Amino acid sequence: MKLNIERKTTVGQALAAEPRLYGALLSLGLCCVDENTVMWTMERLAQEVGVDADGLCAALNGKQP
Repeated sequence: MKLNIERKTTVGQALAAEPRLYGALLSLGLCCVDENTVMWTMERLAQEVGVDADGLCAALNGKQP
């Protein structure tokens, strides 16, 4: 079942549901997925890499922001 990625979805949850997202997350500037970043929410990830959280979620869900 495909996970609907939202602002509160963690990086770990997203990758567990959709491993193909690993490359997309790395291309955003997430240097690695480790014990710290795996628990980041999409909202936190967006803040860290300087992108809009809603746009990030839409893009990871394969939709236009």
